[in-house]
Amino acid sequence: MNENNIGSVIVVKALDGHGSSKPVGIVTERDVTRILGSLQPSSLRIPILELMSKPLITLSPNHSIKDAIQIMQINNIPRIPIVEKGNIDA
Repeated sequence: MNENNIGSVIVVKALDGHGSSKPVGIVTERDVTRILGSLQPSSLRIPILELMSKPLITLSPNHSIKDAIQIMQINNIPRIPIVEKGNIDA
């Protein structure tokens, strides 16, 4: 994340052999900071599945900016992935 200057990574689960995958969680800078702040070396070996924020809240491309802002405020989240039919195609 640091090398690519990005603040979050979407965690996906493969659905089939055709490149489709379903977003299942998100790892943010806040998540990483929380783990690093624990100052326990064993924390660095925690699987991403345990670290990620879930369930992942998403919107479709048909939603408005107003919808996104409201959902982000209600759920106290800084990011909301936009996905087509609930899937991310590779």
